[in-house]
Amino acid sequence: AAGDLPGLCHNLFNSLEAPVVAEYPAIGTLVARLQSLGALGARMTGSGAACFGIWPTEEEARVAAEEMRKHCGTVFVATPVKHVR
Repeated sequence: AAGDLPGLCHNLFNSLEAPVVAEYPAIGTLVARLQSLGALGARMTGSGAACFGIWPTEEEARVAAEEMRKHCGTVFVATPVKHVR
């Protein structure tokens, strides 16, 4: 709501990520790859079914998605829905 995307991304957290990455290091590699491609924040979802990254622009997200497609099966670029009160 404050429009602070970097601040939001800095505070992303998933308490299951560390134990899951200890068992499945490839998930940590995916998250690190998203970050290396310019994601302001990247994490695994829930218990590790997927990973995501957040970029400041759709164009940057699409460039990263093309690179990730070289290493991953399915990659999506999604646009957030504005919050409705």
